[in-house]
Amino acid sequence: MSLSHIQYNLRHFRLYRIQERLETALEEAAKNSVSYTDFLDEILSQEVASKQEKYIAVRTSLAKFPYVKTLESFDEFSLRKGHVYMTSFGDLEASGVIWDPYLNGIGKFLNKAKVVFDRFHVMNQLNEAIERVRWEEQRDNKALKKSRFLWLKNPKNLTCQQEARLGALKKLDLHTARAYHIELTLARFWEIPDPVEAMSYLKRWYFGRRTAGLSL
Repeated sequence: MSLSHIQYNLRHFRLYRIQERLETALEEAAKNSVSYTDFLDEILSQEVASKQEKYIAVRTSLAKFPYVKTLESFDEFSLRKGHVYMTSFGDLEASGVIWDPYLNGIGKFLNKAKVVFDRFHVMNQLNEAIERVRWEEQRDNKALKKSRFLWLKNPKNLTCQQEARLGALKKLDLHTARAYHIELTLARFWEIPDPVEAMSYLKRWYFGRRTAGLSL
């Protein structure tokens, strides 16, 4: 089956994220000798994350929250052939996208805008960081093979078997386990109702992460 036919089927089923990254993902998988199951797991996870992000963006826009304004009249269009795009903004009061090009653009041209980072995007960044740590570490530690979802899944939703395996992995001297602990401690930040206490907790978390020597 040709690559063009696969991409046609991906478009047909609206798997646009996989279609976009397919060639690159195949090259990376061949280079790193990734198994079929790990490869499929990775590209499907990226597709799910992409769809979840779009879903949340749409629902947030429709909700019209009274305290955090969204960027209304937001649009993106191609300037010329290739991946060259221009983004236009209508409401310049706030933004909530954790992506360097947007943050750099806001800092340079919209310096009066309030930048808001929502929980979904922040925790998604941490999940991606944990996966990068695990991916690197599993090259030398086979115990981490096929453990991706153990670290990314909500602990409350783990099965008994998954809890047992995760518990065993956490007892090992792993960078992945330390990164996982850092993520769990940040998750508690979102449950603190008092703003002053929350800010104090966030600062302690930030300096604790730096002390741990892990770059997330």
